[in-house]
Amino acid sequence: TAGKPCILTAAGKAQQIAETTSSGFGTVANGVETGSNQFINSASNNNGTTLIVYRGDSLYGKAVAITYSGTTITIGTPVVFESSRADYPSVSYNTVEDKFLIAWSQNSDTSLQGIVATVSGTSISFGSKSQGDSDCAYTQTNSCWHEGEDKHIVVYSDSSEVSTVAASLSGTSITWGTPQQVNTTGSLIYGSYNVIYHTASNMCVFAWYQQSGSSYYRFYYRAATLSGTTFTFGSEVYHDGYNSGIHGVQMAYNHADTNVVLVYKEYDDNNNMYSNVLTNSGTTLTVGTKGSSITRGTYWALTHTSSGKVAFALQDYEAPNASKNVLYTGTASSTGVTWDSAQVIEANGTGEVQSIV
Repeated sequence: TAGKPCILTAAGKAQQIAETTSSGFGTVANGVETGSNQFINSASNNNGTTLIVYRGDSLYGKAVAITYSGTTITIGTPVVFESSRADYPSVSYNTVEDKFLIAWSQNSDTSLQGIVATVSGTSISFGSKSQGDSDCAYTQTNSCWHEGEDKHIVVYSDSSEVSTVAASLSGTSITWGTPQQVNTTGSLIYGSYNVIYHTASNMCVFAWYQQSGSSYYRFYYRAATLSGTTFTFGSEVYHDGYNSGIHGVQMAYNHADTNVVLVYKEYDDNNNMYSNVLTNSGTTLTVGTKGSSITRGTYWALTHTSSGKVAFALQDYEAPNASKNVLYTGTASSTGVTWDSAQVIEANGTGEVQSIV
């Protein structure tokens, strides 16, 4: 999106944002998809085109391209990339190949599948799908592009662990590496998988939540370098959750000071949203001190912008913005994030914020 955030909601709406601390929103574009849709994920080519992937009608895997001119959005026609149930699709963009890799959990056999998408304007074409792992049995996938190694990194969960695999593209063909385990300790429940590329350190940072014991949750983070398709991991770090509930975490690489910004929710803490910062020395990560509550809310997404800020959108619970979709922009440092005042994206926040690029 040429560095300008674009909000995507489960109600089938998109809206581009100008980077200001006062209202700088374009017009809401309705009808990205009018039917049932879930598990929205997106990636931008940073040149005015975003590819959105999701599970649509009939539970099929679908994709739609949107383009921008100023703050005006043009929506393409949704296209099916998988004509059977495709759970938790994710997408990442490769600047070398000028291609997108879509990954998802194939419901019929619980495998990890991928397919290459080529986008021209709002038109989309696909290669043939390819299996990355025979076991992708649990919850969502997420992915990023590793610029230094020219590889796509996919994180997911199999039946017993958090896993990752690297994939290289040649045209519309995919070559998968060998899946590797990300977490080092067993768990009853995993979730909220995320991976980002850390530009300054040429490495990946993984995040997930994990049940530790019968009812205790923690957020875990782990960095890894990549050589070819082989990961070398640093040590896990974590911070505690609470005694019940499910936690989620979003990460964004902050280009301004080369740290990783975290935004997460602790469901059993009155729906408060918090931010924190990961610093690093090589693959050794350090978790900062949790900031004060930003607001209370749900359905949130986080990204970085070309101006060096981070942008965080959610459905707010706090007055005067209760039940509205809002945006916070923030300036991050190694010790935390200073958030600007909330801007209202949409007064009727019934459409869940599911992605921001």
